[in-house]
Amino acid sequence: RAALQLFLEGLKGTRRLLVISTPSRDATLFKQLREESQKHLCQLATRKVTVATLVGQGELTLRHLRLESEAPLSDQSEEASDPGLVPLLRAELGLSSPDLFSMTVTDYDMKPGRVFEAPPSAPALFDHIDSFPSRRSEKEKERKGRPPCSQRDLQPGAESSLLRFLSKRRLLLVSAPSEDDDSFQQQLSALADQECPLGIRHFAALQLTGVGDKVSGSVQLFPLNGHGQTETELLSGNDIKHLRQTLQVNKDYFSMLFVEKDGDVKAWFPSPLWSLDNIYDLVDSTETRLQEAKLQGRRCPEAEEGG
Repeated sequence: RAALQLFLEGLKGTRRLLVISTPSRDATLFKQLREESQKHLCQLATRKVTVATLVGQGELTLRHLRLESEAPLSDQSEEASDPGLVPLLRAELGLSSPDLFSMTVTDYDMKPGRVFEAPPSAPALFDHIDSFPSRRSEKEKERKGRPPCSQRDLQPGAESSLLRFLSKRRLLLVSAPSEDDDSFQQQLSALADQECPLGIRHFAALQLTGVGDKVSGSVQLFPLNGHGQTETELLSGNDIKHLRQTLQVNKDYFSMLFVEKDGDVKAWFPSPLWSLDNIYDLVDSTETRLQEAKLQGRRCPEAEEGG
């Protein structure tokens, strides 16, 4: 109980909390909500929403949605949190049992409100949040200033740079302000001999460099059977900008993200990893990967697996 209060106090006054409860990540209603949400991340970030996803009996992941101009939240980790919070959060906010989909969104006060038994449309969700008293002054400021979410950002075509990978590939995204960045070069060296372990785990590696008009990027599609040719595609400037905005990547610093097939950012690294073992362990512990490995029946030579 104390852990729950500590968790809520860490968000109170600065963030609104959108809590999604689902029996599994493959549940139809959850997948429907996830696909819809991906198209409206900017609007959710404008409303200072933190998304907490409760999966089954004991999995809790956090994602703080913020605009590129906003500083990262230093006091709230986005890593998977204490699984003991899952039943406490459900009870505190009046959500349905673990075997049913339900969701709710709180204002800055973290008090329970309306519970949705099915995903609302994006306009209905935004209308609900905008009805909170705390939104009045925010909407006034937004009307007077430059719209944070331009229409161009909302075009469905722009989503393709990320959505075309979802459900098919895990993403390892490496971003840096320039190709000469030391951390970027170190990370490329660490990735150099990992085609097999990355390939059999269905990874694509995205490399994004530069700022402003001087951006460049590519995606490497590793062979799914662990051997064969790695395919490389170039990314457009719009793709790079959109990927950074969608995944909340700061263009001015090195960072590496691991994104699961469902679009959730599972890990974020502010400095390069010489070994990818931690990422492999994260992937290999999931039910999805266990099923994939069973179907593949293939392993990489130990030297490669060890990174």
